[in-house]
Amino acid sequence: MRTIAILFIAIAAASFAQTSQQPARPDESARTPQEWRQEYRQLLQQGQTAASGCLNYVRQQQQLGAKSDIDIAKVETIRLNLERELAAFDGGLIPEQPRAAATTAAIEARNRYRILTKRVIELAEQQNIQARKDYENGKNNAFDVLIAELKLIEVRRDLAAFEAGFAVPR
Repeated sequence: MRTIAILFIAIAAASFAQTSQQPARPDESARTPQEWRQEYRQLLQQGQTAASGCLNYVRQQQQLGAKSDIDIAKVETIRLNLERELAAFDGGLIPEQPRAAATTAAIEARNRYRILTKRVIELAEQQNIQARKDYENGKNNAFDVLIAELKLIEVRRDLAAFEAGFAVPR
């Protein structure tokens, strides 16, 4: 069982490595909306991979009596929502931000949104790292690590969507 948990941690680690070790750009504002759209799609796919790994883990835990049908439904819902979002993206169904006049107030609000989202990403990265350390020290399980990974991917996806010109998520 521990081997399976390690496998799921490896999946999450690979996903984290893909998103956290991308080449640093000196100025994120120099990225084009197309580059942000590509990142957004990649994050959706990474989220699906992590959610699938999480779902497999929960199913195995259920067989051992440690997880319930509700736990499976929760993770399956996350996975299906990511799959739906990818289908919407590929189908051109993601609404774009309104092309309103760039007033000073609107520009300031967008910059504030960007700064706040980046701060949430920093916190999610810290939580993800802590979840991994806790797992290594036996303080949590693989499920907790995978959930932390999904949360990190979600907030990174929010920033990518915003920068790509999509409507602000949720």
